[in-house]
Amino acid sequence: MFRLAGPLRSALLVLLAMACSAPAVAQDPRAAREREALRQLQQMVQQMRQENDSLAASLEAAEREKQALERERQQLAGAVQRARVRERQEQAQQDQWQARHDGVAKELQSMTADRNGLQAGKDVLERELAAARLSQGRVEESLARTQQSLARADADLKQAATAQVRRDAGLAQCEDKNQMLYRHGRDLIGQCQDRSATDTVLRLEPFTGIRQVAIENLLQEYRDKLDAQKLPPRAP
Repeated sequence: MFRLAGPLRSALLVLLAMACSAPAVAQDPRAAREREALRQLQQMVQQMRQENDSLAASLEAAEREKQALERERQQLAGAVQRARVRERQEQAQQDQWQARHDGVAKELQSMTADRNGLQAGKDVLERELAAARLSQGRVEESLARTQQSLARADADLKQAATAQVRRDAGLAQCEDKNQMLYRHGRDLIGQCQDRSATDTVLRLEPFTGIRQVAIENLLQEYRDKLDAQKLPPRAP
């Protein structure tokens, strides 16, 4: 139940008082005015009752809205609480991410230092490789010159071998001729040393004036010359 509003309750009390104080048989103009006033008052009371009903409905609606607002407030309070919990969780997660970020930053810094070191080492290796390639080029050029020299030396050696073969052949021919001349000279000296040939020469001495001792000395001299000019046999 709801209570009547203050103006409505006052109007009802005035209406009751007037109804009780007016005589039932009063028919004068004053009674007519009072009835008109009563009628107006009744209309006002009816209007005020309607307003009161409307206010009551508004109050009920306000109460329902208040309850809805309370439920919404509780929901909001729960949401705020959950948001705070989530915020703390997010803060903890953010701290973890920050720690991981710091670790990754340190690791990245270390990797950057290592990369710089590797880059420096790579630069040194590239310079050494360039120097090695240059040296290799020089070595290859020297090797090419050496191969050319070896080819020329090989050709010269072949020519020398050919010339040696020709010299050996000529020397063999010379040795053969020397041996033949030596044999012919020895044969000639042997014939001259023969007594019969000597006697023939001595018989011709009055005409030539050559003595036997001189002939023998001459033959010995030629034999010595032949022995001196004789070539030793070649080694196989």
